[in-house]
Amino acid sequence: MKTLIIIANPCKNSFSHAMAQAYQQWAEKRGEEIQVLDLYDVGQDIMYFKDMDHLKKNDFNGGEVKMKQVQEKITWSDEMVFFFPIWWGNMPAILKNFFDLNFSAWYAFKFVKWKLQPEGLLAPRTARVFCHGDAPAIVYKIPVLGIHIKRYISAAILWACGVKVKQYMAIGGLRKKTDKQRKDILAQLSK
Repeated sequence: MKTLIIIANPCKNSFSHAMAQAYQQWAEKRGEEIQVLDLYDVGQDIMYFKDMDHLKKNDFNGGEVKMKQVQEKITWSDEMVFFFPIWWGNMPAILKNFFDLNFSAWYAFKFVKWKLQPEGLLAPRTARVFCHGDAPAIVYKIPVLGIHIKRYISAAILWACGVKVKQYMAIGGLRKKTDKQRKDILAQLSK
């Protein structure tokens, strides 16, 4: 299996990076091929386009070269694994920008006449999502409580692009966890 690990946290000593490293070690033990994409190292700017014709041409103010490089990594992968903190009740803006730029129309999905949903073009890829925050974990898992990260990433983005989410883990109360509890979480990722 070819796995693309995607990290959206600017702090190299963050729990996101620690989770990604633990997961990478586990995946390598299983014989998976791994590439790591740290979004803060990619340096993509926000997307600007004038109209749909401009969007179809993938001409994003010179940023299309980086977009193509990232899309080549996505195309290479069988599975994408996301690691990020929850800030202000959502994913970091850099991860949203990653989806806006690289999961573009006519690459990740296409519009189909007379259909409500776009056709996902990234199938049969799968994904795993690991996020963490300081609120209790239940806040990130139950849509009624207002933080809809699982539904937003799984249904609104990945599913619409043909990617099936195999695993979602939201770790809550991170700031209050002891070192032992954090190590136990990392140990779960490396099994």
